[in-house]
Amino acid sequence: MIDRLYVHPDWRGEGLGTRVVNTLLEESFQTIVKKNGLPITLYAFVHPGALPEEISRVTTNTNLHRRQVLSYVVSASECFWRAQGFRRVGRSTWFAYTTDPEHPSKRLGASEDAALSDSIETKPLSEGYLRPPVIPVHMTALVRDMSKHHKTDGHCTSLLKAVMPKDRTHDDWLVRDEFGNTLLHLAAVSSKPEAIKFLLTCKPDLAEIRNMRGETPLEALKRYMESTRCREKREKSVLRAPYKSFEGFGQETIDSLCRLNRIPCVNLSGLTEEAVADIEEHSKLVQQVQGGQ
Repeated sequence: MIDRLYVHPDWRGEGLGTRVVNTLLEESFQTIVKKNGLPITLYAFVHPGALPEEISRVTTNTNLHRRQVLSYVVSASECFWRAQGFRRVGRSTWFAYTTDPEHPSKRLGASEDAALSDSIETKPLSEGYLRPPVIPVHMTALVRDMSKHHKTDGHCTSLLKAVMPKDRTHDDWLVRDEFGNTLLHLAAVSSKPEAIKFLLTCKPDLAEIRNMRGETPLEALKRYMESTRCREKREKSVLRAPYKSFEGFGQETIDSLCRLNRIPCVNLSGLTEEAVADIEEHSKLVQQVQGGQ
């Protein structure tokens, strides 16, 4: 039995956790086979949760923030274990893995695994696990406004230019909110393309930093776009169904996606239907050519 598995945030995204899990499973399987002399089916169980090491990195002074932080941490942990082939056990908070290739869980995709809204631990945390946010006073307004959709891109970009230091190695460029989001995460999710352009120009490394969910700014924006476009529909499994009222993303969201992907921004709103159809046809031809190579 292993008490906990923790990978420091600075080392995440490199496949270290995956290699550790694969090694543990393989070693356990080989040990059991040698002991029994016959191939057997291995079952492994894990309980994804919020470790003290995670909670101590963020700030929360209210019960609401505490629950939000826990939600981020637990969700990221569950996503990791699903990626390793583990699936939820019934409606519990436990996940399991088996070496049996015929087990029903092997036919269940990660996105189809049950998601519990009540799977978050709600027990009070020791105050020793909580600490105030490390946000300089002169940056409080900037961090707050960057996360607001109703604050304009121009307003936030002007704030950035006024507040951020000329020294690109200054710690202010790496400031995070209580959920581990950098300024680039906030600009991405709130669809502020000019702010994104400014941040990437001044501090390109921000594009690779992950928040508490383990997401880069681009991944955070994609998740936000998907949650805006679709809703979860729970029947026999969890499905993603588009909202009937969804009419597409705004130009600022599209531009933000382009900025983070480092590709030119194109405004299609002024094009005729024929021009858009030509672009789509050209795109299909390019994909066919690339697929045949």
